[in-house]
Amino acid sequence: MIKANRHSPEAGFTLIEIMVAVAIMVIISLLLWQSTAVIMTAKMRYEVEDIRFQEALMALTRISDDLSMAYLYQSQEHLGVSGIGEKLALIQFIGKGGGEQDTLNFSSLSNLHYIKDRKESEQAEVSYFLRQTESEDEEHTGFDLVKRVQSPPDNEPEEGGVQYVVLENVKGLKFQYYDRDREEWRREWDSSSLDFNRKLPRAVVITLVVPDPIEPDLDRTFTTTALLEMAPGPNDF
Repeated sequence: MIKANRHSPEAGFTLIEIMVAVAIMVIISLLLWQSTAVIMTAKMRYEVEDIRFQEALMALTRISDDLSMAYLYQSQEHLGVSGIGEKLALIQFIGKGGGEQDTLNFSSLSNLHYIKDRKESEQAEVSYFLRQTESEDEEHTGFDLVKRVQSPPDNEPEEGGVQYVVLENVKGLKFQYYDRDREEWRREWDSSSLDFNRKLPRAVVITLVVPDPIEPDLDRTFTTTALLEMAPGPNDF
């Protein structure tokens, strides 16, 4: 009887060889699956972070655009006065420090007309502040970044108008104001005070703090500087 040589073309694979090959294929497949899972997880994480960070940058841009068109009148005649001498509008720039929750009220020429024939103008009272998020969870302590708009301005520069949320889930909002005369940054500003009577800051630093969308305990800070075009003086800071 002639026996087939195991290395000849007629020879097959042994059971051990088949089991080793299958094991190698399983290991390779597992490694490929793990690599794909890591890549997909990283991709989703970056997409979520990118969307969140873009929202924060858009909020900063909106505040900066409104501030760039902030204005003040130097004489009472421009404010609008009724027949009995009552001021019809009070134009001010008021920034109040509140730790991590500052508030800012100012007059701006940035108002846009969305409804035809509505009694609005490009002049408006604008406010930015943080408001606690409405939630049924008593332990929820998040805040929303809110913008208030009143057009045309009236004699109550910090009240009235329409409020809407610019950015949800915000931890902090801070402003710093550049005083050109003293060449220093201030935490508060009031154009009706003796120090800043009828004066605008030359620039405003806006700082926005939001939680990381993937790791909520990790804060992300975004900062920009808005130049107030209607404030006199060169850029000396």
